[in-house]
Amino acid sequence: MDNKQTAGSGITLCDQVVTIWAQALFCSSLEPSDHPDPVTVCVTVATELAAFEGQLGGCTGAVAQVARDHPELFAERMSWCLKEASHAYAVL
Repeated sequence: MDNKQTAGSGITLCDQVVTIWAQALFCSSLEPSDHPDPVTVCVTVATELAAFEGQLGGCTGAVAQVARDHPELFAERMSWCLKEASHAYAVL
């Protein structure tokens, strides 16, 4: 299955990876003001995933809690995280 193929849901493998990366980035201390390059994003994502012992859904609970408790903060941060994760995935 390549990046163009879907798993029956219309979501590509690339979309799934970017979503996982964005959630991991969301849980990190990296901020937009840091202006991270793609390598920094990848290292940060790897560090966060390792902190959750490689559980792909490990960050999901933390992300969901922020979305529930602070929807205005969630929307802005997740938008940035998705953009950075997508860019890093595309470049590397």
